[in-house]
Amino acid sequence: MALLDGVKVSMGGRDFIVPSLTLKSLKSLSSKLEVLGSMGGIPTSDQIDAMVVVIHSAMVRNYPDLSLADVEELLDLSNLQTTFLSVMAASGLQKKSGEAESPQS
Repeated sequence: MALLDGVKVSMGGRDFIVPSLTLKSLKSLSSKLEVLGSMGGIPTSDQIDAMVVVIHSAMVRNYPDLSLADVEELLDLSNLQTTFLSVMAASGLQKKSGEAESPQS
């Protein structure tokens, strides 16, 4: 099976290609994304759970046998935020580095 285009992230000593979220996933994850909207500083348990669910939703598009528990084992403090922001950028929900600001009217 060919992998969907995405962002390369390293987790648990392995490289993964993490694609964007589908629109269906985005709709079903809206409450999780709202929890993350107030994130600042050290994430709460609810925010960590939300990030893991969002990352898993993107990853299963390329790795369908990967469980939520597998993703929790692969993620750690050194890659959680980077992986989450990579999913958001790949999904067009966060500005990619080097991307220009949209002009304001």
